[in-house]
Amino acid sequence: MMFAGETNAMRLAKLGSVHLKCSRSDLAAAVDGRVTAHHRFLIDHHFGLIEELEWRVGEVLTPYHADTGSGHGCLQMKRYPFAS
Repeated sequence: MMFAGETNAMRLAKLGSVHLKCSRSDLAAAVDGRVTAHHRFLIDHHFGLIEELEWRVGEVLTPYHADTGSGHGCLQMKRYPFAS
């Protein structure tokens, strides 16, 4: 599998959480495989949809943050390290 140009399965496995029940080598075996240009297109497309939805949620909550003075840490936008 390939994320943001990375194709080394062990390096990708190192991105996995320490809370996973599987070993790093099992995770590396799981991410190793054939990924076509179409797969990469779909992965990129879906991460784009997620980012757009996160932005839209932030826009909807902005007036509430202004009214309550909150917003710092209320909604943490993730950045996916493996997304292109």
